[in-house]
Amino acid sequence: MKQYTAKDFEEMKRLKKDFEEVGQGQVFTIGTIQRRLRFGQERATALYNDLISDREKAT
Repeated sequence: MKQYTAKDFEEMKRLKKDFEEVGQGQVFTIGTIQRRLRFGQERATALYNDLISDREKAT
């Protein structure tokens, strides 16, 4: 079961892309997700892991 909505995922996907475009990809962390979406550690980690696996599938 997903712990976040598709809207949250797409929002963080865009934010992650923005971070990478300005050369700050390494700054996009679980903590960034927690602060932006006011998520707890577990939900933020699940979303972060899915974002990372999504990126790996694209390459």
